[in-house]
Formats: sequence, C-alpha cells, structure tokens
Amino acid sequence: MQKKKTMPQKADVKKRIATKRKLSKQGSKLVSEKHRYIAINKKNLSVDVIDSPRKDLYCVPANSDGHFLPIAYIVYMDILYPARYAENARKGIANVHYCLMQPDPWLVAIAAIMWEGIVQGITWDAVKMIVSIALDKLRKNGLAPAEEVSSNPLLSLTEKKRKSHAETSVGFSWTKYSGRKKQYHLFVGLRRIYNSMNEEKRKKILK
Repeated sequence: MQKKKTMPQKADVKKRIATKRKLSKQGSKLVSEKHRYIAINKKNLSVDVIDSPRKDLYCVPANSDGHFLPIAYIVYMDILYPARYAENARKGIANVHYCLMQPDPWLVAIAAIMWEGIVQGITWDAVKMIVSIALDKLRKNGLAPAEEVSSNPLLSLTEKKRKSHAETSVGFSWTKYSGRKKQYHLFVGLRRIYNSMNEEKRKKILK
C-alpha cells in the first residue's frame, strides 16, 4: 500500500526558504572574498588590491579571468612562448612543443605597468623601480612570489631539483619574472611589440 504524499506545512516552507537565503548569502560572501583585483592607476602606475573593479583604474582579476585581457594574450603568445623556445635553442633542445600554463595575474599586472610605462615614454630604470614597488605590495597581499635569484650559490640541491621539476611540469617557470633580469627581457619584448603596432592597436591593449 502506497503512502500518501503529504504537502509540506507553511512553516516548513518558510524555514526552507530562510535556510536557502542564508546559504546563498554565505556563498556570495565567499565568492566576493575570492574575487580580488589588482588595480593599476595608469597616471602614476601605482598599484592597489581591491574587492571590485573600478572604471577609473585598469583592473586585472586576481584569478583566471585575467587571461582574457589583451595584455595577457601578448605576454602569453608573444613573450613567453618565444622565450621558452629561445631557451631551448640555447640548450640545444629541438622538436619539443609545449602547451604553456597561462601567466599568473601578478605577471599580467607588471606587464600592464610596463606597457603603460612604454606608452608614457618612461625609461627602464624608472619602470624597474615602479615594478619593484608594485611587486612588494602584491607580495604583502599574497598575490606574487618572492623574488627569484637565478644565480644563488647557496641554493641547496633539493631546492634546485624542486625548481627544475616545477619548470618541467608547467613548461616554464613564471617565478623567473619576479627577478630583475627576466623583467628587463619582458620590458624589451613589450617595447618591441609596441613599436610594431599602429596607434589604433596600441590604444586597445589597456582599454
């Protein structure tokens, strides 16, 4: 004999709705806490970390959404891939193809700073200082790695193996760009790309 289906009481329905609303608010709060933005003031190239985007600042999402920005595409396709294959050529490695990991938001952010510096005609020495200040702020907010020292004689064998494995597993180690040498290469690469573009294309990169 089948049991009759009983309709939920009005009080039960209200309780369920209240519970759903509470869970929804909690979920929204968690999402908003995770979605931070690296905000760049294009006038003075200062950096801040904010919870929601602002129209008066150039904002790089501190998550995977930053991969869709034009500057991220330039870094990925026109800087990092050529750098990987150039490094292979120096090591005598040939016929190896990669699917590189997308650049981290902090790397996209410093590329945006460099690009705007190039637009404003700022020298590398000045850009270098601005990038250093920006990375310090991002590190304090847990959004950038510590500066990598490429030729550290005190680096242990275990640490060298770990770094080598990290680079192999992703195809390229983005943390190299936390050091000055790679930052200079990034700046030169971006300037080369900037010079190859017409004015209309340049304006669209950090629009």
